[in-house]
Amino acid sequence: MSKATRFNRQMLAGTGIFAIILLACVFGMLYYSFQNHEDTRPVSNLYSIQFAKGFSDSVKVVVNDSVLFCGKASDSLLIAADGDPRQNMISVSDITSGETFNKDLPVEPTVVRVGNEGGLNVETSRMMSPIH
Repeated sequence: MSKATRFNRQMLAGTGIFAIILLACVFGMLYYSFQNHEDTRPVSNLYSIQFAKGFSDSVKVVVNDSVLFCGKASDSLLIAADGDPRQNMISVSDITSGETFNKDLPVEPTVVRVGNEGGLNVETSRMMSPIH
């Protein structure tokens, strides 16, 4: 066997081993990227935030560090907020008085009602409609 033939066989074997390692890495990365796909997807319109009748203060509403509303509230205003499947928190601040109310929110779809009866308060109730 000549030197060139031996070298060509060694190069072919090395290239084959490299191709097998490369394919294993590609399939390993694909498996890892699709492993937790369901756990990290954002849920659209998880919270419906409403203001109680007669609530006319200037207010700031924050869900998960995202400001959803800042201004003068009216009872007809409806805000839809996206959520994180792990944990969510709402923070409502009355700009006029400086009072702030924080509350942990459940993971399931929820209607959040913001009121000002005897102080700033937040009530939650479970939504019975499916998520679209």
